[in-house]
Amino acid sequence: VLTLFAFGLFGSVSATHAQVQEQRQEEIPSFHSDITINQDTSVTIREEIQYTTTLNKHGIYRYIPVSYNKDGVKETLRISNISIRDGDAHTIQYTRSYVGPNLILKIGDPDRTFTGDKTYVITYTVERALNQFDDHVELYWDITGEGWKLQIASASATITSKYAPITEVDCFS
Repeated sequence: VLTLFAFGLFGSVSATHAQVQEQRQEEIPSFHSDITINQDTSVTIREEIQYTTTLNKHGIYRYIPVSYNKDGVKETLRISNISIRDGDAHTIQYTRSYVGPNLILKIGDPDRTFTGDKTYVITYTVERALNQFDDHVELYWDITGEGWKLQIASASATITSKYAPITEVDCFS
């Protein structure tokens, strides 16, 4: 039995005038995540992030929470097999670092800027994402992560598993 808890930004958020101005310059119209629970209890995540900007930008930052406290114990997730591509399946360069509880992916070419629309397809594997309880297994996942300095207009996720029936889903925003 698998119970899922997902949280992130779902839907639009009211914006002040200053935020509306910023939104016109830079925004994420769509953030979709396909989450697959694997037989070895790892989780494969494929994120498709639509990004648009009128500013000259090198790319985006993706903050992925990898550390949290559970019942007073620090839990740390393992992220591997990171792949970042554009909408045409071309590899996009990135660097990775850790700040606080987050893995930070700095995505884009440091020598080149762009304006307009860009699609980022980020794929990675997460180990230790499932929590085992006496009566169920739980996936508790922050779909969009933290650190976004711009509005995410729409966020969605699809969660699948061939190996365990999903019996309950709770989402928070």
